[in-house]
Amino acid sequence: MTGSGTKSVNEGGLRPASYQLVPLAKVLVNHLNAVLVADGVGTGKTISAGYIIRYAMSKFSGPCLVICSPTLLPKWTLELKSKFAITTSPIRSVEDLETAKDESVHRTGARDKPVYIMSNSLLYRAKKDSYPELSSVVFDEIHTYRNVEARWHQGCKNVAGTAVIRVGLTATPINNSLDDLSGELAILLPKYSNEAVFASVSELWTSHRQALTNTLCTRFLKERLGIHFAKRVVHSSSISYPDSYVRKVRQAIKQRSSGDSILEQITYYRLAASSPRAFWSSVGVKDVSEQSDPKLEALVRVLSEKEVTHWLVFCEFVGTVDSLLEKLVVPDVEVYTMTGETPIFEREAIVESFRNTSKGILIMTSVGSEGLDLQFCEGIVNYDLHWNPMRLEQRIGRIDRVGQQKDHVRIVNIHVANSIDSRVLSVINKKLEIIANSVFAPSEIVSAIPGTREPFGLYSEEAIAQEVAAGSSLIESLKMNQSIESIDYGALSSVNLSFCDPSVLRKEAERLQPQSIVAAKDWIKRMEGDSTKCQQTLKYYS
Repeated sequence: MTGSGTKSVNEGGLRPASYQLVPLAKVLVNHLNAVLVADGVGTGKTISAGYIIRYAMSKFSGPCLVICSPTLLPKWTLELKSKFAITTSPIRSVEDLETAKDESVHRTGARDKPVYIMSNSLLYRAKKDSYPELSSVVFDEIHTYRNVEARWHQGCKNVAGTAVIRVGLTATPINNSLDDLSGELAILLPKYSNEAVFASVSELWTSHRQALTNTLCTRFLKERLGIHFAKRVVHSSSISYPDSYVRKVRQAIKQRSSGDSILEQITYYRLAASSPRAFWSSVGVKDVSEQSDPKLEALVRVLSEKEVTHWLVFCEFVGTVDSLLEKLVVPDVEVYTMTGETPIFEREAIVESFRNTSKGILIMTSVGSEGLDLQFCEGIVNYDLHWNPMRLEQRIGRIDRVGQQKDHVRIVNIHVANSIDSRVLSVINKKLEIIANSVFAPSEIVSAIPGTREPFGLYSEEAIAQEVAAGSSLIESLKMNQSIESIDYGALSSVNLSFCDPSVLRKEAERLQPQSIVAAKDWIKRMEGDSTKCQQTLKYYS
């Protein structure tokens, strides 16, 4: 059976999807035993990694390891258990890691090797010889470790050097420059020096880009896959703060930030547009009045709509979340909150309570939402807008992802006129149009947001210049992400979907070949040729 069917293969909700088998096929064909799964937000990269883990734990002698942030430990545990029937063990301390290594030495005879999920905080503390010999290692959100000067980059290379197969997951492989991609691939290719990888990526990106991306990357975007994703219905609600408030804010920031950096000023301006109550608290001034808050009033109007039963409300600041929890009143609706300060062990219970209520609102920061799958929600409010479309897309990706059953999802932007983000958007909006078809698809998010040209607002010209410069850099990185193309789409119709059943992978692991998964001979031949080019370049610079 080939193609891109959608019928479930097990009770855990694992659906056959041809593109999620391509990373495993690449690992089998590229002779580098590595792949960077750089698919778009919400496409199910963890499932792609799950197939590789399922194969590796049946094929090779060592255990498998997933490295992720502490907040994602429960998610990985649930995903592998519910979709692949894989029971995992957490590694939260150096002692746990030592136990895992000892178990791997003494464990013999069992076909399926153990799978561990490790907090990335251990990358700072674990020594190179702390790890067992691994069948596979998965680096979730590998872009986090891209900086070769950071300690945990070397920590990642230490782990990668012990593994037969190395897998990186990220929706944003290039955040600032090509060095980001190089840093990620340097982790996945530990036998080569960082210098050799950086030089090879630079040369191949210029002269044989597809040889690089075909060999080591997948880049499937949901728009091009043609699978069901909800239609986004985007609205904007525009509000203005009184001139008296704007004048007081500018004066307070000028007094407060006279010795501070421009980045701190930007934070203050954003906070002022986010929540007057939170802003005054941050600058050490008691809220001078209990006057009405037009932004809060706009939020209440949105959340009072009966069509949506479960809303996510995204804020940039914990202080804003706390203020909304105290001030927000919507009849017959349960209100929950989650931020980076919410203990990890409480988050799953909060989500379940939110899920099980008939009508609910979850107010959260982007940090608090990391790794959460909230497909049961139908609407998102960007209470705090941000000019960076990557941030907005990541928020929306919490609900607009594989498993969303609704035909439409509501996205409401509460736009604060004359705020710093509004002003930056008005400057860079034309540039955003050139990447309207990228994975971030920012046009549908920001097009409904009016620009502003008033000279007096919640920003300074110096702050605007700083953010516009950052915006221009971002656009260049988005263009580079968009240029990660491959021939993989053309091979999807030849993928054998029977391997989407984990039990089939387990049974066939010993004799599995790339042509067993992808029957397209031209695709395999191209992969082999591009892989040879990559290996030759890497050896040349080594």
